[in-house]
Formats: sequence, structure tokens, C-alpha cells
Amino acid sequence: EGSTRETPPPSPTGLIALLAAGVFVGGTISIWAYLGLWLDASGSNSERAAHMLTICLAGQVVGALLAAGFGSRGRYGRRIVVMSSLVLASVFGLLVTDASGYSGWALIIVFGVSWLIVLPAITGFLEEVDPARGSVPYAAAAQLAGAALFPTLLGYTFAGRNLDHVLIAGTGTILLSVTLVAALLCLRARERSSRSH
Repeated sequence: EGSTRETPPPSPTGLIALLAAGVFVGGTISIWAYLGLWLDASGSNSERAAHMLTICLAGQVVGALLAAGFGSRGRYGRRIVVMSSLVLASVFGLLVTDASGYSGWALIIVFGVSWLIVLPAITGFLEEVDPARGSVPYAAAAQLAGAALFPTLLGYTFAGRNLDHVLIAGTGTILLSVTLVAALLCLRARERSSRSH
């Protein structure tokens, strides 16, 4: 009989990375879920809002293709931090400009492209921080939990007051995710430094 190897449990760093993954997906899906309503509330007419959402979807396709092109090149953690920073900057720009003019179109595209580059990098990052791969089988569950929980929670809490607050809360959750990823990167760098001495 062939022996089956049990998957080890997630390491502590793997658990933190899973939390970061769920929080990131939750934040970005919250923003995406309310973006159309926010565009309407910010003064965009329905036709312009529909076109902006369409071009954002096109940006997501481009982001997914770019992520596939990157493959395993570079460090996943750094890619997540850089692209998440672009997500945060694009949403902040939308809030400041009310998505008006050509800058609104550019910011919508940046949002669509950058968060879809992050998603495929999450699994690679889990493997980096949890080499035994104990956390990898839970990656989809963590992301789905974030996607299910945060849009409902943030929408219920903030949408009745001001849709700006939903987008701000979404960026806050993404910022939390980036902070967790950056902390794990610092921890890994310290571990490598201590092993080299």
C-alpha cells in the first residue's frame, strides 16, 4: 500500500499570512462591491460609471495576465507590498478627486490592475513564510472568508452614513494586510541575518 503523507499544520507565520490574505481580499472586494454605488454618489452619471467599471474590469484582466507573466520571478512579499500600495494610492486618489476627469479613469485602471497582481502572489508568499506548506491548503478558504465577511460587515456599518466611509474602511483593511506582510518580511530578514552570524 502506498503511504500517504499528512499535510503539516500551518506554522505561526503561515497563520499570520493567511490572516493577511483574507483581510486583503476582504478589503479589495469591499471596495469593488461598492465602487459603482460610490461613483453614482460622487456625481458620475450612470453611463460614465458603467464605462469606468468596465474599464476597471479590463484592468483586472490585464493585472491577471501580468501576474501570470511574472510567474515566480521576484519575491512575492515585496510584490504584495508594492502592488497593495498602488491599490491604496489609487483609492485615495479616487476619494480626493471624486473620480473626475482623466485622472479618474487612470486611477480606476490602476486599482483594477494592481489588486489582481496581488492575488496570485498570495499563494507564493504563503510558501515563502511557511516552507512546510502547511498553510497553503487553507489559502482559498482564507480568501473566501474575507470576501464573504468584509463587504457585508463594512457595508452594514458604513454605507448608511456615507459611501466614502466604506472605501476608507476597505483601504484600512488593506493597510492592515500590508502591515502584516511587511512584519513577516522583517521577521524573515531577521531570521536569515541571525542564521548567517
